[in-house]
Amino acid sequence: MCCLRFRCADKEQEALFDDALRNAGEEYQKIFRESIGVSYLINSGIQSVSPSPDVKASLLRKIKRSSKNSFSLFFEQAALALGFGSPKFGFVVSLLLLIVVGEVTTYSFLVHKDFGTSERQISLYESKIAEQQLRLAALTTDLQQKEEMINVLQSPTIEMVILNV
Repeated sequence: MCCLRFRCADKEQEALFDDALRNAGEEYQKIFRESIGVSYLINSGIQSVSPSPDVKASLLRKIKRSSKNSFSLFFEQAALALGFGSPKFGFVVSLLLLIVVGEVTTYSFLVHKDFGTSERQISLYESKIAEQQLRLAALTTDLQQKEEMINVLQSPTIEMVILNV
């Protein structure tokens, strides 16, 4: 058991693993020893091979073709963050949402513009109403004066005298 060691970057996890291995039964320790042996065999059987220039160029072309611009990556990441399973579906939904936001912004701008025009028209109508009210008041006063004059002229107690001057 003294020859079994587990190396880990985190010393705390390494200590926890060592304690667990020490307290494990003989069967688990045997499985651990066998897995260490298998990993050494796998690592020793692997040979480092450099790819041929044609293979390397082909892989780089495929990578370049499959790389996406930052615009589409942004939408795909946003779609995944929103909980859509497929990046392509999320991209389409994000694009549609962007179009809807643009349409709503345009609509609100036009409504605001119409609202400003309506406010100017209301202000113009209010000033016209004020002018008409003043004219109505003047006409009402003039009418009252004329009615009084007619009443005076139509009074039965009035006598008419014609003067020659």
